[in-house]
Amino acid sequence: MKMVGLSNIGLMRRINQDNFLIEENNNVKFMMVCDGMGGANAGEVASLIAIQSMQKLFKSESFDNCTKDDLRAWLKQAFISMNRSIYDEAQLNDDYSGMGTTAVAILVLNDIVLCANVGDSRAYLLDMDNKLSQITEDHSLINELLKYKRITPEQAKVHPQRSVLTNVCGVMDHVEVDIFEVKSNGKGIICCSDGLHNMLNDKRIELILKQRRNNENKVEQLIKEANQAGGADNITVTLAWMVK
Repeated sequence: MKMVGLSNIGLMRRINQDNFLIEENNNVKFMMVCDGMGGANAGEVASLIAIQSMQKLFKSESFDNCTKDDLRAWLKQAFISMNRSIYDEAQLNDDYSGMGTTAVAILVLNDIVLCANVGDSRAYLLDMDNKLSQITEDHSLINELLKYKRITPEQAKVHPQRSVLTNVCGVMDHVEVDIFEVKSNGKGIICCSDGLHNMLNDKRIELILKQRRNNENKVEQLIKEANQAGGADNITVTLAWMVK
């Protein structure tokens, strides 16, 4: 499996508050995308702390003889520890008060593939039939309204509260983490910030991923087309390709 990633400021933002991580440790592979939020540069700080915290936790773990349950428990606890690192930093600096970040991650060991998510950054799976499906569930007000059929998908696209999140890392001293088990017989997995999935629909993402390009070119094309569609936010994409 090969993992690649790229982040772009987009066309409308002054700074890039996204960050991503790609690491390997003792045959365990890991990738994560974070989309920061907060005033001034606090969002950038929150996403950077998330990346640095997770990198330290991941590199210091041995992962010897890990079972699926072991990996699941480690991933959840790592997210909880990461959340606390952001929250504690915010308590020490008034400029960072209320800062937070989304976080979506993929952890892979042999045929075990796990996904963790907080917020509205997403993970998608491209299966062997070149069909794209969303792994994660957005932690957003819009998703709650859609789930209970209080608004239509068309209304969601223009809803004035479409950017409101119901769960993020760093704002509270505790966080709820979704953990998903992912099929290991797919072709590829991407993690992305909403700067991608708000600009490109799932069908267009699917079409780009199944093209006969190398992994780097696929990621570059996704970001290029998100900018061509308006580039309204920072855009970050990581791609894990599971087909040899």
